[in-house]
Amino acid sequence: MPMGRITFFHLSIWGFLIACSFLQGTEAYSCPQNWINFQRHCYSYRQTARNWNDAEADCQTFGQKSHLASILSEEEHRRIASAITAAYDIKGPIWIGLFRKKRAGKNVQWKWTDNAAFGYVHWGPGQPSNCKNNQHCVEMFGVDLMNWNDNYCNAENYYICKIPL
Repeated sequence: MPMGRITFFHLSIWGFLIACSFLQGTEAYSCPQNWINFQRHCYSYRQTARNWNDAEADCQTFGQKSHLASILSEEEHRRIASAITAAYDIKGPIWIGLFRKKRAGKNVQWKWTDNAAFGYVHWGPGQPSNCKNNQHCVEMFGVDLMNWNDNYCNAENYYICKIPL
């Protein structure tokens, strides 16, 4: 009997060591406190009104790859919007990291601050309007934050930062 227990103990230790060798190099991924974790990224709803450029600059203070949030799919959009609306009393539009890039004074294309591929959009009715040919920054708006609007970059909004894990 004692020999069986010793063998089981040795096999258990041996199995644990093998399992540990497979896990070597893996890390637990977690976001800073009060940040939203979704698909290996962290999102923070910042409740300080800033213009779009100042909001982007503030997001960059969280790390080299931190920017205003790029939203690349409907799933990501719904998850972030629902997390924010469930936790906060939304007071108005929220900046995201989409902006209209200009070249030689002409509007060329939409671009994300983190250089993510541009594809998914969810414009609100009549948007983008580019009022007075001067609305180059994008905000989420509406009770559920599920619509986007192009706005003047000097408008002051709350905003969402995004960092990769």
